[in-house]
Amino acid sequence: MNSLKFDGLNRDERQHPMLLILNELLRIGNAPAERQRILALGCQPQQNVRTVIGSNAIDWLTERTYSVTVDSRTANQLIAEKFSDIYRVCNLACTSRYVCCQTTLLEIFPRLSSFGKTQMVTSNELNIFDVDVASMFNHALNLTAKHSPAFFTLGLTDVAYEIMQSIPGLKTEAQDGLLKELCQLLMNRKLPSKLDPPTEPPIPAGPVNVTNVALTNLALATLGRFEFQRHALQMFINYIAHGYLSSDCAEVRLAAVDCCAKMLTPFVRVFESFECANKKQRFDVLNLIQSVLRQLVTVAVIDPSVEVRLRVLQCFKDGDPLLLSHLAQADMLDSIFMTLHDEKLEMQEHAVALLGKLGSLNPAYVLPSLRNVLLETLTQLTNSGVPRLEEHSARVIAQVAKQSPKFAKPYMNPILTALVPKLSSEISHVDVTVQVLNAISELAVAGGADLVFSVETLFPSLVQFLQDSSSLSRREAALRTMGQLCQNTAYVVDPYKEHPELLDVLLRLLRTEMSVSMRRMTMRVLGIIGALDPYTHKVFTGKVSSQKSNSLALSLPATSPSLDMRNDTIQWFHYEKCTLAELYPAFSIASLMQMLKDDALSHLHRDITQALLTIFGSLGPSCTLYVSK
Repeated sequence: MNSLKFDGLNRDERQHPMLLILNELLRIGNAPAERQRILALGCQPQQNVRTVIGSNAIDWLTERTYSVTVDSRTANQLIAEKFSDIYRVCNLACTSRYVCCQTTLLEIFPRLSSFGKTQMVTSNELNIFDVDVASMFNHALNLTAKHSPAFFTLGLTDVAYEIMQSIPGLKTEAQDGLLKELCQLLMNRKLPSKLDPPTEPPIPAGPVNVTNVALTNLALATLGRFEFQRHALQMFINYIAHGYLSSDCAEVRLAAVDCCAKMLTPFVRVFESFECANKKQRFDVLNLIQSVLRQLVTVAVIDPSVEVRLRVLQCFKDGDPLLLSHLAQADMLDSIFMTLHDEKLEMQEHAVALLGKLGSLNPAYVLPSLRNVLLETLTQLTNSGVPRLEEHSARVIAQVAKQSPKFAKPYMNPILTALVPKLSSEISHVDVTVQVLNAISELAVAGGADLVFSVETLFPSLVQFLQDSSSLSRREAALRTMGQLCQNTAYVVDPYKEHPELLDVLLRLLRTEMSVSMRRMTMRVLGIIGALDPYTHKVFTGKVSSQKSNSLALSLPATSPSLDMRNDTIQWFHYEKCTLAELYPAFSIASLMQMLKDDALSHLHRDITQALLTIFGSLGPSCTLYVSK
């Protein structure tokens, strides 16, 4: 902050590096708030282990990544001590004419406002971290009015989002400011006044020509991120669906797909709530939903980029459940059926998953096609002999079982007939085995009792895969399948009897696996299969001869062989519950016998023998009990 006193540079040139340093200190000095900020953006912090090898250098340099947050105690203490000075300097920098200074301030302001919320301070120190959040937000709004739309940045949207979450009173003003910029950026027109009479939303005549791809993507992401009012979204949704979904740039089409899917949510929800509302209003909302859905489904069929086609199906599958009822109509399903014949296998898998969800809403229209897909998949799995197609077939079966278990249940036997041989045969392709195991895992959840007769066939392969040290993915898939199989078929405790090595294999996984998820899953499987008496386990493994009555079997501790007979006597006392009157003579006899075996005490053998005779004489007929001991 003392850089403002240096000569040689003008005031704005000195402020920019100062703001960059302060921004970095705030970033590393408040890890909890920084982690929440990254999660609020819909991203996950990740280790920066990227490499430029095999990728475009320019894309590698410009790609936006979010590194794992750093927690610096030194930076935190420095900010806490100088917070008032930092806040004062940042307010002075608001008058800077440099755009780079203003963009840096847009990142600093949210971090300043959240710093005090994460600090452990007393009630007397709370006012130290007070900031005027309203003035920060007003400054951000003024920037959008003074500068061109190119000033619309991710920092501005972050500030607006933080304000709307923290200060509900400014939510309307923040939304109006964002809508004004979005209208200018996406539609190249001014935002209509709230006092103007309602007009029909504009629809572009053809694809929108995008000049700034990054800015357009940010605008589309912002439109889908914020919860704008429905009448405001109605002005944008048709324009984006008919203009940006057919853009020449694949990145813009991807952003437009996400934006349209998110903007449809309030319209679908309000349509379902129109039980006694105006019929014309209900009809208008339905027409809007169907118009946008037709555009999205068309993109899923004809778009040249497989990423865009996949994104459409993913948005449908993971979107609002209320949207599925509109997709289950006949005209929509006819287009979705076309994606089953897409050249990319991933598209076919996502299409089957979506149709599995739609099957319960329109079974008469969906299930016949889904049945044909299942039969073709089983034929391909059995006869293709191509690992890639076998892997794809197993994935499709897993999706059918997961998304539509009632549909898959009657076909459980033919499905297992096709899957089980892929486990018993010698397969060098790990991916095929993993996908087959995943499919069996989903079938166990869907079928349950139908898999009881297949347990004896499946379990030896699962135990064998658990001992496969060459593939973590195969061990993990086998462990998951074993847990689902035991849980859904009530096959518990008996696995230890029929596969005596299983318990040792699971305990070895618990000790040696480096993967936390594997150890957690192993604990879960041990809990599902159930507890086993250690003595019974020794009987199963052959370490101890079987007892006639398991109810009378005792669980003796594992002890190393000992030459001291006194240990055997103590063990006999504890586990056969003899009295003290029986213990003392037994312990004396054991000690005397131990002395007899000691060559160093050979000169005492006569006395020892006399002592033994005396003990046996005093015991009388009961001495026969100790002869075997």
